Amino acid sequence: MAEMVFAPEPLSVWEILDYSVRLYRRHLGSLFCAAALVGLATYPLGRVYLYGLQKYSVYMLEHPFSPASLLALLALLVGLFLLSVALTFIQSGVLAVMAGQAYREGRTSLEGLWLKLRFGRLLGACLLSTCLIVLGTALFLVPGFYCAINFALVPVVVVTEARGPVAALKRSWQLMRAPMPGGLWNNNVLRIMVLWSFIIVLGLLALGINSTVTLLATKLWGVPRAAYTHVALPGNWALPVWAEIAVGLLGQLVDSFFRPFALCALVLLYYDIRLHREGLDVELMLDRMAPSGVVGSSARIGRK
Repeated sequence: MAEMVFAPEPLSVWEILDYSVRLYRRHLGSLFCAAALVGLATYPLGRVYLYGLQKYSVYMLEHPFSPASLLALLALLVGLFLLSVALTFIQSGVLAVMAGQAYREGRTSLEGLWLKLRFGRLLGACLLSTCLIVLGTALFLVPGFYCAINFALVPVVVVTEARGPVAALKRSWQLMRAPMPGGLWNNNVLRIMVLWSFIIVLGLLALGINSTVTLLATKLWGVPRAAYTHVALPGNWALPVWAEIAVGLLGQLVDSFFRPFALCALVLLYYDIRLHREGLDVELMLDRMAPSGVVGSSARIGRK
């Protein structure tokens, strides 16, 4: 049964938050498993890259400083940042596909997921938007923040509308700037800012859980960091490799549990804008009529 929300007025940000929690709860198993599979599959790559960065940092501490070594370290840091962004957006793309299907059709399926993901377009669009946001922030805070707001729907646009990187950025910009009827809480900029606040709170909660687990593990199995890095720092302890990997995998699972909340909210915002600015509900009703010639039923998940 489909779960589209056909409402005469745009959903307020509080309704979007409420619906996103309920949508995730209904499809908890599939959304969490999808996020966890991507996170666990990409964890070894990030782990190897981080290990190389740590080793090179130790090398710099033990050898005379040179501009070339500093540039190499900066290149590694930038590479780690871009890798983190790429892996995050791959996970976001997978969740956007599944959350969109859950919202439109009331079900989730892995069938054809890789084709719907459009990996190259997603990666290109997200890296391009990230570079523009970073560049805008470096030049002046407001342009970077403004770009971040208007590019918020890029992952959803890429996987839903099959657009290329530049077209996806333009489309997200167009949707976010679309005027919406109703009161203050229906404004797109305000809605995305409140959603981000909600996402930040969830991120801090996940960080707190991971930090607590790391602290407890360090107290149980910690050894002096000098045993691994040859750099003696008083009171500085490290985990054995096996414990560090276990804690890292657990951290991936914790992050994977909270991440679908954000994607469900962004998907709901995307469809709400299209429903009230482009008459998307008419298109969906026609799609349902195509197989059998009868309009399918639509169950609302909120407003009565």
